[in-house]
Amino acid sequence: MARVQTAFLCNYATQETSGLTSAIGAFVDTVYGPALPLTHVFYLVARIEPSAEEIDRGVAFSLRLVRDSDDAVVLDAHGTMQIVKDPTADPAAPRVGQLIVPIPATFEQPGSHHLVLLIEEETIWQARVI
Repeated sequence: MARVQTAFLCNYATQETSGLTSAIGAFVDTVYGPALPLTHVFYLVARIEPSAEEIDRGVAFSLRLVRDSDDAVVLDAHGTMQIVKDPTADPAAPRVGQLIVPIPATFEQPGSHHLVLLIEEETIWQARVI
C-alpha cells in the first residue's frame, strides 16, 4: 500500500510544469468566517510513495472531512493519482507522486474537524481543522 512521505494543508497550491510544487499559507489548521455556514477551499499537498502494485494502476484515494462532535462526514471525495516516472531519473530512485487536491469544505457548525486521507479504506494521514 502507498505511504505518505510528507503532507500538509494550505490555502492554495499548484504544480509548475517543472514539477515544483508551490504552496501559499502552508500548515493551515484554522478557518474563520463572518457567519455559518462557511465554505472555505483549502488544499492538501502530499508526496506519496506507491507500492509496486500501485505504480501501473495508480493510487486510488479517498478524502473525508469529519466533524469531531458527532463524527458526521462533511465531505467525502475520491480520486486516483497516477504515478509517472521521469525517463531521465535514476532507475534506482523510488517512484513518488505529488497529490495536490483542492478541498471545498462547508462548515455548518463551529468546532473541530479532521481531514483523513485513505488508501484502500485505511487511514494513511490525517490533520485537524478548527
